[in-house]
Amino acid sequence: MFIEPPISSQNTSSVSSSSTKSSNLTSDFETFLKMLTVQARYQNPLEPMDSGEYAAQLAQFSAVEQQVKTNEILSAFAKDRSIEGLSAMSEWVGLEVRAPAPVVYDGSPVMIFHNQLKPNTNATLVVTDEYGSEVDRILLPSSTGPTAWNGNDLPIGSIYNFEIEHYEQGEFVSTEPADLYSHVEEVRTDNGETIFVLSGGLTIPATSVSAVRHPK
Repeated sequence: MFIEPPISSQNTSSVSSSSTKSSNLTSDFETFLKMLTVQARYQNPLEPMDSGEYAAQLAQFSAVEQQVKTNEILSAFAKDRSIEGLSAMSEWVGLEVRAPAPVVYDGSPVMIFHNQLKPNTNATLVVTDEYGSEVDRILLPSSTGPTAWNGNDLPIGSIYNFEIEHYEQGEFVSTEPADLYSHVEEVRTDNGETIFVLSGGLTIPATSVSAVRHPK
């Protein structure tokens, strides 16, 4: 008669999830070996233990234990890599990044950047509040920015968004988000994506950044 090892597929899947369950697996493995030793010592001579099945069960248990150790090593490696990544990202904190971003208006002029306009074209800066309502629009110069937006006596502490509308010979052509510099307060990851937290708690993806500079 053969004694099944004290393990099941349910135990196997749960063992690989943590070091605590790994310790449980090791304890079960040692218990399993003791049981096999006792069984081999007191087996019925008329019904000897199937050595092939014994070897297969032992190999299976050993493979599970090895997989648990491998998972632990990979988890530790991933954690180390994550710490390295966070350390590198921390260098962005305190810098200013240029990107399309909303602004918490503090009363200071907001510098808007745009490309030099082509002949027979013009562009208008459109300002909207956090609810999407237009609150201001100004004609941009033909030369490359920056252009200062002075708030037009709008409430301080409110959030504003900026877009540039392009016109050619008086006809609307396209619109695009306006670039401006924002101060980076924090860097974090969200589902594998790097996120910059700006002044006022506003956030932008790192992929939207086109330039970086030290604060003036």
